[in-house]
Amino acid sequence: MFESSKQYLIVINKLLQLIELTGMKKMSAPLKFLNVDIDIIGPTGGQVIANYFRQQLIILQNSPSLLSFEPLVMHSDANSCIASLACLIRAMPSDLKLLWSHSAARYFNVGYEGDLGMHSVTAEISSTSLQVMGEIGAQLRITIYAPQRA
Repeated sequence: MFESSKQYLIVINKLLQLIELTGMKKMSAPLKFLNVDIDIIGPTGGQVIANYFRQQLIILQNSPSLLSFEPLVMHSDANSCIASLACLIRAMPSDLKLLWSHSAARYFNVGYEGDLGMHSVTAEISSTSLQVMGEIGAQLRITIYAPQRA
């Protein structure tokens, strides 16, 4: 894991620069932001955290090895959704924060819908969002779903 959120941002920025340098063809249609899920991996306290958030979030999965949830309210972009979820995590009581920090992994999984047949895809996650995730010990995951076919 990174020593600080600053190191995390440096690595992400270098990866983004490398992607831009490849000169890959951009998608003709933009990605459609869907949502951000939080996935907590590991057996530590999933049920207790799920019970705490039951009125605030939609629980997608709650098993001994994975707790996954998403906001009740839809957001128009990933950055505002990340900020909202981070506020909820920061507001947890200290005993739940301890369970959060002792889980095997914590992910903010940003979901988009996009044409997977294209060579490259660009989406923006702000440095503020990356810093917030780093500060609460979460990692970024991005999932791109194929468009729904009629």
